[in-house]
Amino acid sequence: MVNIDTLYSYSYARAVSNDGSVVAGYGGDNLSNGVFRWTEATGMVDIGSLGGTSTDFSAMNGDGSVLVGSSSTANNAGTHAYRYLASTSTMTDLGTLGGSYSYARDLSADGSVVIGMSRDAGDVYHGFVWTEATGMTTVEDWVENQGGSIGEVTTRTADFISDDGKVIVGGTSDDTTYIARTSIIDTAEFFPTVVAANNVVVQSGVGSADTIMFGAQGAPMRNLLDVGQRSVWGTIDGGYDNGDHADGGLVLGDFGFGYGIADGVTARISAGVTYTDQDLDAGGDVRQRGFYLSPEVSADLGKNFYVTVGGYWGRSSIDSRRGYLSGATTDYSNGDTNAETWGAKIRFDWLNAVTIDDTAITPYVGLSYAHTKVDAFTETGGSFPVEFDGSSDHSTIARLGADFVRPLNDTVRLLAKAEFDYQFESHASATSGTLTGISDFNLEGQDLQQFWARGGVGAEFDLGKGVASFMVNATTKGQDPTVWLRSNYTVKF
Repeated sequence: MVNIDTLYSYSYARAVSNDGSVVAGYGGDNLSNGVFRWTEATGMVDIGSLGGTSTDFSAMNGDGSVLVGSSSTANNAGTHAYRYLASTSTMTDLGTLGGSYSYARDLSADGSVVIGMSRDAGDVYHGFVWTEATGMTTVEDWVENQGGSIGEVTTRTADFISDDGKVIVGGTSDDTTYIARTSIIDTAEFFPTVVAANNVVVQSGVGSADTIMFGAQGAPMRNLLDVGQRSVWGTIDGGYDNGDHADGGLVLGDFGFGYGIADGVTARISAGVTYTDQDLDAGGDVRQRGFYLSPEVSADLGKNFYVTVGGYWGRSSIDSRRGYLSGATTDYSNGDTNAETWGAKIRFDWLNAVTIDDTAITPYVGLSYAHTKVDAFTETGGSFPVEFDGSSDHSTIARLGADFVRPLNDTVRLLAKAEFDYQFESHASATSGTLTGISDFNLEGQDLQQFWARGGVGAEFDLGKGVASFMVNATTKGQDPTVWLRSNYTVKF
């Protein structure tokens, strides 16, 4: 440890160059304080002032050749930002934006760009950018001079600048954080678009699995088979989902085969495709295209109590187009990734437990689990693209409901469903990644609806050698689609 102070009553070292050869900081006595630069060759050198008695230090560039901070002017009439060049031992007054105060906070790697905050003639603070060519300008003017737009963002400070001098981070007049590059964003508005897009990307797989396990395959008691009996079917579900941060359509279709493998035991397997297109509330959309396999077995436990156990596996490709406010306009960044989803369910039905006025009622209770893993991906285009880390999420949903069947005649039967649902998870998974060229982030997941109700009405009727059915389903705000139509045609032989 070497004592380097040869000038002051007290001193603090605040910065060191990349190679450790230059040290900078501040020191003083009871009457004044100053800023020093030290090297082994020169020893401690006070860099001077702008004419007053007080000089403060903020930052030094990587090679130690440039220092910035603030200094009082002659007669202590004001405080101005300065830039000190070690090569010429000169301190430059960077001026103000019209007021009596400015303060330099940071500088680019070569020291050519200095940023900080300053009062204007109306005594209002703004973030500033200074270069020898332009002098001191507001961050807003700096953005617009590059052809960008600022929208409604008003800067109050400029606190950090990238080594190349092209990215500035600071505070707004609304006490939020902004990032300025060729355009400017308010992070309080920007990062929610990142979370919303990632949430839809991840939840698309989970939602499709749940919809299939209790939607397309939501009527196992309508496809029970005797020993050796077989069935084939086709199912199409299509609908609309209005979520907290996105809304759009979904469609899935599958073909399946069933076989009565033992007395009271029916095995079924289906294969299908899924497609969703969700419009993001902040602009843009997320599209998912995938395929899946889903087996299940229903077994009679005695006295018309049935248990159905099933599984799910799917793969999907996902394209995202994330919209966000960049200055005064909406900008878009695009991404694509892949996801893998697996799930399982168990369901208990009491077949025709009660018959009221020719309406057979089958109560049921079910539990499903779905898990999605999404690959990492990097957005392209737009002013502020994001590199998303790989992520995963899951849902565990309990369902309590009843199916209703009422014959109208020998060939037509009315169908209905009532169901109450509870999801155990209260938050979606966190979103992490990198705002390209700027910084990493780790953001808390969005809140999830945990309670919702579902109802459905429809009919089935004998058609040719099989049975056709349809049911319109609607839910309150929840994890299931808002409204969808299930249609099916089954042939038993």
